[in-house]
Amino acid sequence: MCESSINVRLPWSVKSSTDFLRAEASTNQVTVQGGGLVLANSTEGHWISSWHHWPSTVDSAELCIETEIDLFDNQQIRTVVQGAMKPYTDADGTQHTWYGRCMIAIVDENRWIMAIRSGVSHISWGNRDTIHLLTSINEGRAWGELNRWFDGTPIDGMPYEDGHTHSEPGLYRMPNGDVILQFWRTDYSSGTKQLRSTDNGKT
Repeated sequence: MCESSINVRLPWSVKSSTDFLRAEASTNQVTVQGGGLVLANSTEGHWISSWHHWPSTVDSAELCIETEIDLFDNQQIRTVVQGAMKPYTDADGTQHTWYGRCMIAIVDENRWIMAIRSGVSHISWGNRDTIHLLTSINEGRAWGELNRWFDGTPIDGMPYEDGHTHSEPGLYRMPNGDVILQFWRTDYSSGTKQLRSTDNGKT
């Protein structure tokens, strides 16, 4: 039950598919499934209810809606980095074929940065691996080449490798705008490495 801004309560509630179907006045690209409203293979749609009886005249009202979104319903990409397509060769001359353990930081409305680890396997204790950054200018629908900034120029300080094993990269955009890249080095007990960027990951 939702309460309006002037303390007038709705005289109905919708809790099931049957309720939604009874209340439906018109719909476009929205279907009733599993007790809720679902977009029908679309990114936009509307559903209008015919249940709008009020016990008295009101100037304004507030409707509370609880929604659940499956982020992968409209998935457009499946592979961000594929070893055979974008190989990275480390300072020892070893070609990396495994890419994973990623984390994304959102810079602004459209620009995302992803931190990712590369190596010769999921983890290889005592061997060299590398931390990379990738950027997207369209909310992750497409990604640039390894270690290239939003404009395609090289990211200063990337890729990061120092001859040790690294993993679990964490990427965070702080309240002051700085971007923090953190990961552990060598093993679980030898501490972490932290890099800070004050220009949205350019350096």
